[in-house]
Amino acid sequence: MPKRIAKQEIYILWFALAAIALYTDVLFGVVLDLFDYGKSPKVVFLELPIEALLPPSFGIIFLNYMPKDRMKYLRYMICWVVFSTFFEWITVCIDYLSYKGWKLWYSAVIYTIVFIFIRWHYYFIRRVLKVK
Repeated sequence: MPKRIAKQEIYILWFALAAIALYTDVLFGVVLDLFDYGKSPKVVFLELPIEALLPPSFGIIFLNYMPKDRMKYLRYMICWVVFSTFFEWITVCIDYLSYKGWKLWYSAVIYTIVFIFIRWHYYFIRRVLKVK
């Protein structure tokens, strides 16, 4: 994959995206008990590396190819929301994720908010680091 993001940006964004993924999953999955990962309602240690690695990886790939033009970005973001929602639907189909009050369309809304935030955060980091 061609690198369009500076190493410092990747480092900062990786940890920010991992934190967002972990916090939202703890809030919606543990505190509000709207879904479970795996067969057990308990949090299993093996879930943590998956949650800490997969969302930031997708986020970095998303940012690496993100267009600057707003209209192109809007189409790009919609494709990623559809992909993310489809990916989550697959995890439900294979019983890795089970809903207990959560709906798939909630995820599409959350993904939309997250992708908008990721774009804002990326440009914020670029301004702070003064990356051109």
